[in-house]
Amino acid sequence: MSEDYMAKLAGAKGARRSVPICLRGDLQAQFEHLQRELEDAERAQLHGSGMEEAPAAVELSQQIQELREQMREATYDFVVQALPAPDFRALKAKYPPRTDDAGDIIDQDRFLDANVDDLLLPLFRASLVDPVLDDAAWAKTDAALSDGQYQQLLSAALGVNKGEVNIPFSPAALRRLASSGSE
Repeated sequence: MSEDYMAKLAGAKGARRSVPICLRGDLQAQFEHLQRELEDAERAQLHGSGMEEAPAAVELSQQIQELREQMREATYDFVVQALPAPDFRALKAKYPPRTDDAGDIIDQDRFLDANVDDLLLPLFRASLVDPVLDDAAWAKTDAALSDGQYQQLLSAALGVNKGEVNIPFSPAALRRLASSGSE
């Protein structure tokens, strides 16, 4: 084997994904309410004289930005990391795929060759590297998450374990470098 490969192998790390989760979902309704009020104020400004409504639109915009900051402060980046392939296969083996009456693997379980309904939570828990949660902290976290947030986290864990790692491309970074003269 080449020394170059062995050097790269020594630095190998599993894929990671960060999932931002806002733990103050109650603020979403306030945001939506303020957004509707701002849209109404802007419509009124377009159809009216435009002067008396402008301060209201500015104030609503400021309130929206303050609320966005509160939501940002209440957001935690959950980090999941791929399990080593042998560990992932061993975990899947604990949850064999379900079969139908004809003995065929049901469609839902075919992609992973495992019982998806039973596998995803243990896979997420095994893949989660930040925050580190004991059973009590997990129970509180589980109770605080919406189903949508829960699905985001499960999907991220599945994605890092089943997905590929390719060199990503960033159009935004390329545009920024091109506009600054750096290439």
